[in-house]
Amino acid sequence: MREFSISRINTPLGIFRLKGKVEDVASQATLTFTHVDIMGTDGWVALDTRANHTLEIIEKIKQDVINHLS
Repeated sequence: MREFSISRINTPLGIFRLKGKVEDVASQATLTFTHVDIMGTDGWVALDTRANHTLEIIEKIKQDVINHLS
């Protein structure tokens, strides 16, 4: 498992700043997010990584993050 930090990633759902861990198991990446921020109108807004809404967002941007890390 290795740590990652993405200072800015553009996705269809918005612009994010992310930190977490990635693990490759059987050629499939497993992501764990420790910090998720979204760009708001006044700057970065922290999202609760345990909240259902944030988990839904994470699932939707997961492939974008994997592509970015590849």
